[in-house]
Amino acid sequence: MRINYIRLLTTNYDDMIQFYRETLQLELTHRNDQAKYAEFKTETSSISIFDKKNMAKALDMDYPETIHECQDKNMIVLYTDSFDEFAAALHDKHIVPLMGATERPEWGTRTLHLRDPDGNLIEIYTSL
Repeated sequence: MRINYIRLLTTNYDDMIQFYRETLQLELTHRNDQAKYAEFKTETSSISIFDKKNMAKALDMDYPETIHECQDKNMIVLYTDSFDEFAAALHDKHIVPLMGATERPEWGTRTLHLRDPDGNLIEIYTSL
């Protein structure tokens, strides 16, 4: 078994597309604005964006109007060989990471963390 893609369910379809395309510079490979569904290509898999209400309809479920906030339940982790260039591009776009570039010798990585428009936690990393 392998992970084919991660689907992020959202109420901020347009903002999420802009973030993943323009901020993270992922390639948009499919977009259906009527269904509010989009896919982005990474080197090894994909990330898709899908409207929460449309996902609930697809499962024949009601969409709750109230969503309870809680601690992070997931994190998207993206690897780059161009870490410094990516961090500089975020700065140029006035994106302030939650935690800037941090060397983590115990992990063997250098990381930075930010959030997408829906609040999903994202880690960008490179090897030390």
